[in-house]
Amino acid sequence: YFFVVNDKLSEGLTFNDDASVKVGDKVLVQDTDFVVYEGDKAADYSFRIAFADIKAFTTGEKIEITYSATLNDKAQMGNKGNLNAASLTYSSDPESLEVYESADKGIPEEDVPVGLTDDSVVKTYTTEFKIIKTDKEGNALEGVEFKLTGKDFEVTAETDANGEIVIIGLK
Repeated sequence: YFFVVNDKLSEGLTFNDDASVKVGDKVLVQDTDFVVYEGDKAADYSFRIAFADIKAFTTGEKIEITYSATLNDKAQMGNKGNLNAASLTYSSDPESLEVYESADKGIPEEDVPVGLTDDSVVKTYTTEFKIIKTDKEGNALEGVEFKLTGKDFEVTAETDANGEIVIIGLK
């Protein structure tokens, strides 16, 4: 049986090659329980996660896939957002007794009957802003260190000779 998660990132997002997979309470081992395919082996997707043996798990168990992507220089700023679309490829003929051999573990060959779900699409929004630290007279301040914090992040920065922030740490 085939069960493949297909993920297509917009050109403004770069996959960090850090996928982890958990089924129920079991943390799966990459290249043993699942394989991450990128590049030519990912077909028309940014990457694909193929399960080595989906039948090894109990029907109804929660599958949790975690990964990160970084906004790159092609990221869309503002309301347009950066699209991320995911779908599933799965065996569509569970009664089939044929054995399919593929050079790519967990990926069906072209003639294998499979189903494909519709894309589930989310958008990642970002914006940019410029902070310039100045004194009372409007002169740029160099070497000022400060932190920007939010609910789930902390940025440590300092100012350059023009008073513009330079990020030196991100949590």
